[in-house]
Amino acid sequence: MKLGRTPQYLLSFLLILALLLAACGGGGDAAPAEEAAPADSGESADSGDMASDDGGAAMADGVRPGSLHNLDAYQEMTGETLSFNEAPMLAEMVAAGELAPVEERLPENPLVMVPWNEIGEYGGAVRWDEFTVGYDHYFRHILNTQLALRDASSTTYYNAGPAAPEPGKPYILEGWEINDDFTEFTISLRKGLKWSDGVEMTTEDVRFRVEDEVFNEELSPGLTSRPYIWGGEKMGLEIVDEYTFKVTFAVPYGAFVKDQLMSSWGGIARYLAPAHFFKQYHKDHTDIAEILPTMDEQGFSGEEEWANFYKSVWYGDMGDSGPYMRNALAMELPVLYPWIMEALHDDGSATLVRNPYFYAVDSAGNQLPYLDRLERQFVSDSEIMNLDIIAGKVDVQGQFIKIDDFPLFKENEEAGSYIATPVRAWQHHTLVYFVNQTHSDPKIRAATEQFDFRKALSIALDRAQINQASARGLGTPGQMAAPSGTPLYNEELTNFAAEYDPEGAMALLDGLGYVDIDGDGFRETPDGEKFVLPFDFYEVTPFAIQGAVLAEEYWEAVGIEVDAKQHDGGQFWNLQGANEVAAGVWWANGPDFGDGFHIAMRPNAFLWYQWNTSNGEIGEEPPEYAKRIHEIQNLRLEVGDEERIALDLEGWELAVTNLHTIGTFEGGKNPLILNKDLGNVQYGFENDFVAPTFWEWSPQWFYTNPERR
Repeated sequence: MKLGRTPQYLLSFLLILALLLAACGGGGDAAPAEEAAPADSGESADSGDMASDDGGAAMADGVRPGSLHNLDAYQEMTGETLSFNEAPMLAEMVAAGELAPVEERLPENPLVMVPWNEIGEYGGAVRWDEFTVGYDHYFRHILNTQLALRDASSTTYYNAGPAAPEPGKPYILEGWEINDDFTEFTISLRKGLKWSDGVEMTTEDVRFRVEDEVFNEELSPGLTSRPYIWGGEKMGLEIVDEYTFKVTFAVPYGAFVKDQLMSSWGGIARYLAPAHFFKQYHKDHTDIAEILPTMDEQGFSGEEEWANFYKSVWYGDMGDSGPYMRNALAMELPVLYPWIMEALHDDGSATLVRNPYFYAVDSAGNQLPYLDRLERQFVSDSEIMNLDIIAGKVDVQGQFIKIDDFPLFKENEEAGSYIATPVRAWQHHTLVYFVNQTHSDPKIRAATEQFDFRKALSIALDRAQINQASARGLGTPGQMAAPSGTPLYNEELTNFAAEYDPEGAMALLDGLGYVDIDGDGFRETPDGEKFVLPFDFYEVTPFAIQGAVLAEEYWEAVGIEVDAKQHDGGQFWNLQGANEVAAGVWWANGPDFGDGFHIAMRPNAFLWYQWNTSNGEIGEEPPEYAKRIHEIQNLRLEVGDEERIALDLEGWELAVTNLHTIGTFEGGKNPLILNKDLGNVQYGFENDFVAPTFWEWSPQWFYTNPERR
């Protein structure tokens, strides 16, 4: 069976990749200074200062490309005193009396973001395609600037894992303090930081968010999620003063900073809401008679529908795309993003304009972002993205485009005026398989719950060929385990049941009594009944369809008949929620053992997952080793980093040696498309960053070509 490309094709592809990475390295000279250019801070870092031999910067200790600092700390480290500058479009508004001067719009102690390569230039717009109306994969990262509270890292994308480079950086927050037993966290907001409508953010925004929204029984019935409920008890909140608050927990929460403040799903936004905006729609603060006309405009009738209306306005975690894509009043919503909504159209297209009150400056004192606008273009499906890319209609693209299409992108690079580069996939494992050990069909469960059956499926896979076919040989074959380059890496676990051994797989199946009785090439059950393994999936990853085809081929080669069916996302989740998905294809993050999907056993032992997440009220009691995995997922959040690593090591061994998820390769590549004139992206190429890291540092993007500004 020949699933991969020929060796000559692979050599050619790797040669193109090597040449491309070499061409993308080194950045480039900054555009000449113009009247509209941001200020140069004299002795602060410019493009020449930043291009040192070791890839770092010739700066003060602790100041390097991509580092983040409070202004007072930055000035102390560098000996400089920054003065502030702003975009020409904002300076015009100031001159016209429509906007306060930049010094009054910034916090008293702004965040300093040191650019990756150079001080940028103001102006221009960035375009991308999206094919989902209710969700935007780019908003989640480009606007999700709380992820930038970690320095950009070439080690790992997910900052919650123990490989995160630093324990935390300030961003919306000015800082925090932690008591010795990890039960009390004192958090300081930035004094003078303003929402996008110019209203100052204070701890009233925290109190309102927690007490009036999250702990409101009508809005959040049956609340169980952390951080609000931890150790079985409600989180404590104390407002210390206008800019300081404390959160307390009944039991230690050692992972609080990484699990909450640094979370990719909202971070500190779980504690913040613009109270002045939401109070006008909250019936505890505004008479319901005044709210009803707006409710009626939005399709909600009567006071009994108030909670549903409010939740359509309440955006939940700010890190999601929900604030704009699923918000009934998106155009009015005050936010903390670098850009704010200017136009949102019925077809899903949108335009965002710079936020005059964004709280960050570059290392020369220029208020960020450099770009004036963002333009989201709606397309009907992902294939149209390819056409827009090669036609030069997008400036950034990197989600749901495939490495198979890289030769097409490379061939049209010059005509489309972009750079096409394979970058590390943000998922450490881009193609994994799961089988449900607690499936609702007893005949299927009788097979999947047996370790030797799952091992047979694992060793029936030729991972070297799968890597060639799916990742063009750019990944590393292995089991789904903690990835290399992290403190959790274990070579034995990476190689566990990962050898290609179809004869061994057939012997295991024979030993379980699954043999071909009727001579049709497929095995029957031990009691002689026809056996088919259903395989249900949707295109959750660019590798999904090919992954399903490969599973069918390899598993049928050892006698397991597979019935692979593709669904849309809604159909899949309905099947999964009914415990009717027997096997499927997915992706997996790492190295965080806190994974709420595979490690939590949602797809691979659904009844155990229900039992664990309901404290035994529903589902089915798991075996002891699976209980221990669940226990570790909770305990690891209570302790500090050193103890968490020890727990994660134990957990990974239990999960891998029981083959809860079957991996194929680690470290695949995805294409990243960036306009060739975008500056402050070169450092990311040099350091092998994943695509979302580029996007999350978008406030520093600028156009080196004046015609694009």
